[in-house]
Amino acid sequence: MLVLFDKTDVRKALSTLRKQVTARLPRHSWTFWRFTGSVRAVPVSTWSTKGQGQSFSVAIGETGCWGQNLIHRTPVLLATEAPHDRMCPVVEINVPTTRDEPYRRVMGCFARDASGTQWLCHRGTGFTSSGGRIPRDAIFEWFSDLVVEADDGDETTLMIKVAPLEAKDLVPALQAFAVAVKALKDTHLHGPLPSHSP
Repeated sequence: MLVLFDKTDVRKALSTLRKQVTARLPRHSWTFWRFTGSVRAVPVSTWSTKGQGQSFSVAIGETGCWGQNLIHRTPVLLATEAPHDRMCPVVEINVPTTRDEPYRRVMGCFARDASGTQWLCHRGTGFTSSGGRIPRDAIFEWFSDLVVEADDGDETTLMIKVAPLEAKDLVPALQAFAVAVKALKDTHLHGPLPSHSP
């Protein structure tokens, strides 16, 4: 896997993600999302479906809409429920969009595999739950089937493959990731974390 950090490549990947989500999820709305520890809610373009008995929502912000100074990022928010005001994401995958070098403090990125397929990835360096912050080792153990090594600029980094951008299984993969993160957070509240992968 090769991490994409050139601004042009990242923006093209975001455009592909947005187009694919728009084509595959039928319902669109502007939904107010809120985040752990914040009372403020922000409107984000949201698509949703009700599949296999479970609702699913994905929101994608405008390119580079979050951040300050030279660090701007684009949010990709996943939830295992239908859109409603002040909903919280199960997982937030922010992608840096204003640097031509890796920025590893932001959890999201795009990467290209050996076959040329582009992937939305998560760096796995932390999820926050009501039980506290889940450590990286526990996250990588939980998602062991999806963890890959990636050429990340000047170093090799482990990361989680979330979903392929240009494939019919993009939305099922996004949904499976959201469901798995929710299960991880729920399990984290109740004791040791067994291995599990979507």
